Amino acid sequence: MKSEVTISKGTNAFPGFPLVLVSTRDNIITVGLIHKFSFNPFILGIGISYSRYSHKLIDAEKEFAVNIPTADQLKQVEICGKLSGRNVDKFHETGFTKEPGKLIKSALIKESPVSMECKVVDQLKLKEREWFIGEVLAVYAEDDLDVSKFLLCDRTSYLLIGERIGHR
Repeated sequence: MKSEVTISKGTNAFPGFPLVLVSTRDNIITVGLIHKFSFNPFILGIGISYSRYSHKLIDAEKEFAVNIPTADQLKQVEICGKLSGRNVDKFHETGFTKEPGKLIKSALIKESPVSMECKVVDQLKLKEREWFIGEVLAVYAEDDLDVSKFLLCDRTSYLLIGERIGHR
């Protein structure tokens, strides 16, 4: 039997979302609100709180890079999620290497097994955060990509993707 619960409990009921590192020219932010909006063209949306330093940067630069980290990079993911780029250089703090984009000025993370160059094509302003809708202009991926090492996150923890139990 189901009963009505609070909206807060409802948000916690969602399964984990993909976890990514979004980079700008000089900053990295850990983002758990990312979604595919379209496949052709490939459009991604990232939700970033208005108070975040990265919000200001992406709003001004109108571009960003999406970098998909692995479980081995959890320490760096935590650093990018806890520290503010207003106060520290997250590339320096994490040991990540800036890699120039080919189509955008935002830096890619060299150590990331997947990086995507995105240009902002729309913005959706909501009460607590803004969704930057970006067209993916280019994707770079390691040849021996193992997506089972990618991270998910829910409201309170980091997760691994897990096993495949079927195909659609």
